[in-house]
Amino acid sequence: MDRLPHEAFELLRKEQIRKNLVVILSTVDAGGFPHIALLSPYQVVAISDKELGFCVHKGTTTDINIKRSGLVTFVIFIPPAAYYVKARAIAAGEFSTESAYRAGIEWTKADYAEESPITASPLFDEKNIKEKYLSVFAGLIKILGI
Repeated sequence: MDRLPHEAFELLRKEQIRKNLVVILSTVDAGGFPHIALLSPYQVVAISDKELGFCVHKGTTTDINIKRSGLVTFVIFIPPAAYYVKARAIAAGEFSTESAYRAGIEWTKADYAEESPITASPLFDEKNIKEKYLSVFAGLIKILGI
């Protein structure tokens, strides 16, 4: 499947009120190993069911990895499943302390087992991220032109 599952699209679309969740982002480091970053819901937006917009802090290992290979995998927990989204990212621009990207979705998978459903997803302490990342979300929306 090369489209964002409906549940994930609805959770991440621009018009949706940001829900407290952790989105895991995996990139490929210079040695070929996975490199993990944790994104807030204010750093990821569904542009369509075939494209995500997201941002990471400028100059970080994650940013460098994306600029080098463009290969990214998102893990989005929406109990009772986890969704894996593989994509190719291209730079959309920079703002403030962030690098923004557009990621064309190439493959998705829902990981669900009836005998072992996911019952909770990782969360940030919302009071600590909401105020800081509201401006990041606004900047992301602006630079993506959506």
